[in-house]
Amino acid sequence: MIGALHVDECYDKRNTDARGITTTVIDRERNASHGLPMLTKRELLGQIEDAAKSRAEIARVLGVAPARITEMYSGARDLSFDEARKLMRHYHVPLIDEADLTGAQDALAQEMGLSFVPEVDIGYSMGGGSVIDMYEQRGVVPFKSDWLRGLYQGSVEDLVVARGEGDSMQPTLLDGDLVLIDTSQKSIRSQDRIWAVAWGDLGMIKRVRREPGGVYSLLSDNPAVTAISAADGEMFVIGRVVWIGRRM
Repeated sequence: MIGALHVDECYDKRNTDARGITTTVIDRERNASHGLPMLTKRELLGQIEDAAKSRAEIARVLGVAPARITEMYSGARDLSFDEARKLMRHYHVPLIDEADLTGAQDALAQEMGLSFVPEVDIGYSMGGGSVIDMYEQRGVVPFKSDWLRGLYQGSVEDLVVARGEGDSMQPTLLDGDLVLIDTSQKSIRSQDRIWAVAWGDLGMIKRVRREPGGVYSLLSDNPAVTAISAADGEMFVIGRVVWIGRRM
């Protein structure tokens, strides 16, 4: 367990607290322990059946036998949160108005002492600008607000989460690791710190060394990966990596 929520607690639906929140979103019989607006399981299944061509199609979306969909609608089989999310994404079923969701999320965060940090995909860069405008947002990751305060220099709104991809930064950063990036830190003053940067149309996480003549070396911790030389103006700094977390 670390200061922030353990990675398993962020992403594993078996976690008791997470299950207590998500189950009430799709289950009429549960008493909600939070202020989030709810879409019940019965309402969701009704909307999915209206949107789908057939129950066989629903089965294909979930990758299950058609008989299991019949059992789901009869109440003999439960609808898991992951299945509900997959169906909602496939059939474009909105849960609630986005403004209502933002307000409910803020209220939940304040009640639980959490900060919801956006997770972005930095794999493909789209040039300068704010990091949220540059990259696709995949969701949010909850952290304890008190723990976060010792990590960032600007405000909590400057933080984003991304995932490590590939093996170029092994053993420091493994494929799939979470990294917390402080986008308020843009000026590279200390050598060989780990930064999230965009080089050309590629987003990456590298150690950065400032060389004479306005050149930066983008270094990988994996000795098998060749360093990249970026002239001044070729590299855009997304922010400094201030924390790495992984599932064990």
